[in-house]
Amino acid sequence: MKISSKITIIGGIGALALIGTGFAAWQFNESKTETQDSNVIITPEVKDGSLVISDHPTFYLTLDQDGAFWTTVDYSAKEEAVADADKITTFELKYTGSAKAQNVSDVTLEVTFTKDSAIDTYVTLGAGSLGDATANGNVKTATYTLPTLTYTSSKPTTEAAYKTMKTALASAKVTFTLKATVAA
Repeated sequence: MKISSKITIIGGIGALALIGTGFAAWQFNESKTETQDSNVIITPEVKDGSLVISDHPTFYLTLDQDGAFWTTVDYSAKEEAVADADKITTFELKYTGSAKAQNVSDVTLEVTFTKDSAIDTYVTLGAGSLGDATANGNVKTATYTLPTLTYTSSKPTTEAAYKTMKTALASAKVTFTLKATVAA
């Protein structure tokens, strides 16, 4: 039997992923299949120009029995393990300048994330990091390395423990905030 669900993070100006339960193929020696979708909210975090995640505008935090992964595919309805081709570790942040911020070398890019404490029971998120930015005309880009994901000792090993985890994380969220600050 396989149990699956997901955590969704939509990139863009700012991203909020509610952890409705982000789990791919879970298999126990019990019988029942269950899926649950999560809710996604996008919030703007740039005043001048535009700021987007250009290469993976939609991605997911997927908790699979084999590990926790950032993925480009929604595994909530899949009854299979996460494919290596669907895993990501980075995204590209792209700022396009406005009339007020035509000199993009004066723009500072920043990515931060926060998470609800319920997540800490099951998954540890390491530090993410933003690489050096490159300016080209009115566009500035930088690669962000996503936080590493590691299960804690509370990783479920039974269907009952899995259900407990789903309940505990039902309203938990991870929020990525993308900022472009124009020098005064």
